[in-house]
Amino acid sequence: MEVQVLSPSPDFEGESMQPHQERVVTELNELTEKHAKLGVFLQGATFKSLDVEEHARLTRQHAVMGEYAKILTDRIANFK
Repeated sequence: MEVQVLSPSPDFEGESMQPHQERVVTELNELTEKHAKLGVFLQGATFKSLDVEEHARLTRQHAVMGEYAKILTDRIANFK
């Protein structure tokens, strides 16, 4: 499984990030890895063995993680 490491927009090239911006990039990279791993889990035998309610919770968690990643990506794209 390949995880894409994200960085600020090209307009940000050559500038150093503030500590809070570095934390956002780190957070996104960690979230992206967890989101991908959960996606793999959702395709596996263990997931299929779980009850319907747990299927719904995990599927919802995966969707929310994707939305959260989109927000962090947008924030990073707009770092100045």
